[in-house]
Amino acid sequence: MHEASHPIEHAHREISTAAKSFRDARGRLAHGGDDAPLQPLRELTNESTFEADEMGIEAGFIRKYTGKVYPPHWAATEIVSMGLQTFEDAAGMFTLYREDPELFLFIMGVLRTTRGTSAR
Repeated sequence: MHEASHPIEHAHREISTAAKSFRDARGRLAHGGDDAPLQPLRELTNESTFEADEMGIEAGFIRKYTGKVYPPHWAATEIVSMGLQTFEDAAGMFTLYREDPELFLFIMGVLRTTRGTSAR
């Protein structure tokens, strides 16, 4: 589900823009209104499996990887893919709804926006 959802942001630029705005707004919220500083994902997640140049922001997500930041010219974020992967079963959906209702509602908006369309 995770990898299959990445094309959504490439096919729907408005979703890509919204996902970046959502991530950045959550970062500002987590940092008292200031832009969240970029941090190496290795430090942010406490996982050594990431490359040294992979960066993210602390934005209060359940899984810190959700705050990954790609180069500005890329359409991708991890917002849609990390959110949609929780929709693989009812328990995952309920956990996301309970622990991060903002991300849950964002993903519901993505599904509503893309209903009846396919990633090209």
